[in-house]
Amino acid sequence: MKKIFIVALFSILYGCNQHPKDYTTVSGNIKNYKDSVIYIRGLKFKKTIQVNEDGSFSDTLKVTKKGMHTLFLGKQRVGIFLNNGYNLTLQADINDFFSTLTFKGAGSETSNFIIANGRYAKKVGNPQDFFLLDKDPFLAKMEQIKNAIDSIEKVYDNVDEEVLKNSQKINQRFLDNMPKVYDVQHKKAIELKTKKDNIVVGKPSPIFKNYLNYKGGKNSLTDYLGSYVYIDLWATWCKPCIAQFPYFKEIKTQYQNRNIKFVSIATDDSLTARSWDKAEKLWRNMVKDKKLEGIQLFAEKDKSFTRDYLVGQIPRFILLDPKGNIVDSDAPRPSDPKLKRILDSVLTPQ
Repeated sequence: MKKIFIVALFSILYGCNQHPKDYTTVSGNIKNYKDSVIYIRGLKFKKTIQVNEDGSFSDTLKVTKKGMHTLFLGKQRVGIFLNNGYNLTLQADINDFFSTLTFKGAGSETSNFIIANGRYAKKVGNPQDFFLLDKDPFLAKMEQIKNAIDSIEKVYDNVDEEVLKNSQKINQRFLDNMPKVYDVQHKKAIELKTKKDNIVVGKPSPIFKNYLNYKGGKNSLTDYLGSYVYIDLWATWCKPCIAQFPYFKEIKTQYQNRNIKFVSIATDDSLTARSWDKAEKLWRNMVKDKKLEGIQLFAEKDKSFTRDYLVGQIPRFILLDPKGNIVDSDAPRPSDPKLKRILDSVLTPQ
């Protein structure tokens, strides 16, 4: 009878141990973490976890769907793979987050695999830069990346099958496609580098000619040389541009007696305004309505100046010296205290 009881008890305990948990446990310690909470978000899912003063935390949660979630730690965020039954322990230093981040415990392999891939991608850098290489070094670089990817997969041998397949698919597409587009992209990369090299500090600035002046006539960049020139590239539809207007006015007032010209250039075009006449009208109306003072120019159809400066977004600010050489091709905004420090360093008080 006693023997039967022991066998029955063993069966019960064994059965309980084999029953999968319907929740996951997340715990760990984050050094130098100042916030009191971290967040985990996923599909139709959000969890707030309290963090102790020493950076430790521990909580359980039910995952609505196995897969990628996002872990938010102050300004940092990282992907985390979750499923009910996992028991994850996180360790990191918030001051060097991605370099120190590790997961341990049941289910940690997939998250660590994702982190390792992210670290390698950051180490590799921008793939567009590879196209600057000549053909043989480029192909050698692709082989190096392939070997590194294979090495990461070998280190993490218990990765979720779907995550692994998706990673392999994306990586293979990348490795197959890069050599196919090399010839075209290599030419573009060389051209882009040449343009970038033309707008570094000390280089003569690209010029604009015959831009329409709000007060009448037309002006070119050469009209303002002999002074430092601070250029504002903006458009009437650009809210961040408009937000800089008060700061720009303040800067102009503060440095009005210094050897510097403040030039605003509107870049509105027929695409955004639906016609060139309307683009000019929008510019004139905003200059009037916002009471914009000083040198107000309209680029009209000539966009060579913005193309030469590789302007991808506005507002964009440019600072030139009295000879027309570039001081900063992407200068601080008027709202940035750095601008005053730069101007004070180059302008002689009067």
